[in-house]
Amino acid sequence: GQVRSAVACSATRRSVSRLHMLGLLLLVLCSAPTAGWTTISAANFGTTLKTTQEQMAGVCEECQRDPMRGLGYIWTFPESPNDDTGLGGGITYALDPKLCDDMLPRFMEDIWFIPFLNCGDLEDAFTRGLEAWSKNHPLISFVDVSEECKQQDVTPCPLAEVWVTASDELSASAVASALSGVRYSSTFRYTNGHRPIVTRSDGSTGQAVVVETYGATVSFSKSECWYLDSQFCSGFHDLKDHASPNTVRTVGLTLLFLIWGIALLGNIIQLALTFRAIRRAAAMDKAFQGCCDGTIWRAYLRSLSTWSVFGTSLRLVLLIVPWTFYRAIFVTCWDCFDFEGAVVHEWGHVLGLSHPDLLTSETNTNYPPTGENLGTVAYEPAACADPWQSVFIRPSDAENVSVMLGFTQHNPRVCLSEDDQQALWAIYPLCNASFPELYCDDTRLRIGAVRIFIYILIPFLLGVVFALVLHWRAAESGLPLNWCHCTCIDYVLGVRDKLPQGKAGKRQAVSKSGSNTQAVVRS
Repeated sequence: GQVRSAVACSATRRSVSRLHMLGLLLLVLCSAPTAGWTTISAANFGTTLKTTQEQMAGVCEECQRDPMRGLGYIWTFPESPNDDTGLGGGITYALDPKLCDDMLPRFMEDIWFIPFLNCGDLEDAFTRGLEAWSKNHPLISFVDVSEECKQQDVTPCPLAEVWVTASDELSASAVASALSGVRYSSTFRYTNGHRPIVTRSDGSTGQAVVVETYGATVSFSKSECWYLDSQFCSGFHDLKDHASPNTVRTVGLTLLFLIWGIALLGNIIQLALTFRAIRRAAAMDKAFQGCCDGTIWRAYLRSLSTWSVFGTSLRLVLLIVPWTFYRAIFVTCWDCFDFEGAVVHEWGHVLGLSHPDLLTSETNTNYPPTGENLGTVAYEPAACADPWQSVFIRPSDAENVSVMLGFTQHNPRVCLSEDDQQALWAIYPLCNASFPELYCDDTRLRIGAVRIFIYILIPFLLGVVFALVLHWRAAESGLPLNWCHCTCIDYVLGVRDKLPQGKAGKRQAVSKSGSNTQAVVRS
């Protein structure tokens, strides 16, 4: 997603001693940092960790000259429980009434032409995406006011702080976006109860100006294809851990071609054997001058009846299934976008996080590309008054699995990583609560399993039924009527190398003259 907003985090005046910094350094060196994270301030305005720590201590002169250079654009936490500003009472959001109609046709999980998804499925996925954040922080919650907004008949709805819609006007590189509405605030309050301060040149202090987020518009592309079954498609995306997406796709297509080619070759060989039998039958009928009349058709049916039922059905299925699997299942997971993953990603932007892998490329004009990827030593509630002293600059070679990586088809995640959760608590610190266990909703929709059954197992069962009927009809229709047909068919199918010479009466029924019999034997 593309975001043009900035983020702020908690403030504090406490200075850091050399002993504290030494201990922090040892923790960083001895711990294995997880995925890096960064703020929109760092990505868009070049805010550094040093600047942020100075801002928290109230001694950031640069932040006083330009609040954009400090951390801002997060949601305020009002002091009064009756104040619904910012995080108070939860962040309200509304879904555009046209969202479902615009987006539903772009989900590639229907069964042939039968609709398999409905608007409720999209709403449930959206709710799960929001819970990825709200379930990992006790002060972050979201309130759906979509029904109330339907009565307003105004878009975007004034009752919603976040408006969710579909659009075909996103940039070429974006499939979803979160555009934050921001304002300068001199009454901002952090979730730990502290207020940002500024130390003036005369030594006096006052409340600092912070760039506060007060709303946002989240948009999803209605020109791209999407899917809902994140758990099912994650199995395909896990393959990308071993090679590049192009390599995995090439190997997968090669295997499909190989399977299809083997099935095609098997069918060609089987048909060739059948045609060989037909040719032998034609020669037989000609040589015996009509005694073997009907042998060609009977030989063909007899040949079919000798095929393996399982082999026939398997060859038929393998001619069809590789391409239905590729077009209906593989391409959906590989080329389309994870809707729930996009919700999680864009809501991270709404809360103030940005792309750790696209850091300096997103810096706004007139600001230096000095932003940094960050990591966090394990959050401790006792340090909530000054959480940014536990933040460090992330090593460049640290593994990156954040939900905030630049969103593509190849890296969808619907669950926060430990570092995402640490980032959330650094931006929205809390002193009177224990750090929660990482929450992840592993709901399985079974959409992929149903599609596998429809597109693979049903064709296989139909292939078995078709093969059984084919073999039964062949056996019934291909039974010889007399010894002449039986002998001819056995010869056609290669059971006999030549006609038997005993039983003169039967031999006379086969051949009207000795010369004809000898001619057939020589053939």
